[in-house]
Amino acid sequence: MISSVAWGVILVILGLALIVRTLFGISIPLLRIALGLLLTYAGIGLLSGPNGSANQQDKITITFAKDTIAVKKPKNSYDTIMGFSTIDLTNICLKETGQTVIDMHTIMGNTIVLLDPNVPTEITAQATVGNVQFPQNKAINFGIRTYKTHGDHLEPKLAINAQVVLGNLEIHSNEEQQTN
Repeated sequence: MISSVAWGVILVILGLALIVRTLFGISIPLLRIALGLLLTYAGIGLLSGPNGSANQQDKITITFAKDTIAVKKPKNSYDTIMGFSTIDLTNICLKETGQTVIDMHTIMGNTIVLLDPNVPTEITAQATVGNVQFPQNKAINFGIRTYKTHGDHLEPKLAINAQVVLGNLEIHSNEEQQTN
């Protein structure tokens, strides 16, 4: 039997195919566009779960919703798809040895990440037609950049791997607010 993820992917592909075919054709039948949008919405809904937030074992996904997540025990991945999320990492419990690694994906949405300025953090961000705003007004719109909150003199305890596609990711720390 096909899982809900597979059905979700199939519906998203079918919906997007209908939209693309309709938008780039000569005539624009509104019924096809509506059907395409409905199938795309249904597919993303199946992928993300009920109520716009899917809280799987090691992953949190926010879709078509606005949510604030205060992280104490980190998950492996935080995804924002066509939604708005604030991920508060100021009270995160890190591993005693080694690095805590978190993946973040923002697709056609907006994500704000709040960091503890006392935790050495390394952020590797990849933007594809999107925006990543680091502390101290450093930003990228396309490509990959690595940013370390404490420079090279401290080994990072928290590593964030972020990918942004047609969206916005802002990273803030309390230290940034104190200096402004």
